[in-house]
Amino acid sequence: MGAIAWLVLAAVFGVNWIAAGPEPSPYAVSFSDSESCSDPPDLILDTETGEPLVCRPAGAVVPYPSDPDFGVFTEDDVDKVTTMSESLASAGGLSAADKRAIEKAVHDIGVRNGYEAPRHPHPEDGPRAVGCLAAAAVMGLLYVLGQAWTTARGDGQ
Repeated sequence: MGAIAWLVLAAVFGVNWIAAGPEPSPYAVSFSDSESCSDPPDLILDTETGEPLVCRPAGAVVPYPSDPDFGVFTEDDVDKVTTMSESLASAGGLSAADKRAIEKAVHDIGVRNGYEAPRHPHPEDGPRAVGCLAAAAVMGLLYVLGQAWTTARGDGQ
């Protein structure tokens, strides 16, 4: 029974490390077909027109007012992204490839403004997490093989 406890503990530690993941970039863009307004990024684009949108307190995604606040984005950043998104959307809305191109442009803006690519908050724990997951897999396999061996010998009754 102790092996099962260690198996569960190792698996929980490994999965917990993987789930922690890096913090998301403040330089993020979302699109009107995927935004729920629960925790919106500073820049939301309409998938039909490419225009910037904003989440209202009631949860509706609407066009930006005349004097918007784009958070971490400068007005020039927003102009660049909006020009790109409106141009791409003019051919019948934003495709998946268009969205990836816009996300890449926004990522580049973040890098230009000093935001590094996200890293795991505790990279030194990575080998330990992988080791725990490997140990859990090996212990699980040994447990199953032990049960099969015991059953085959007739000792498990």
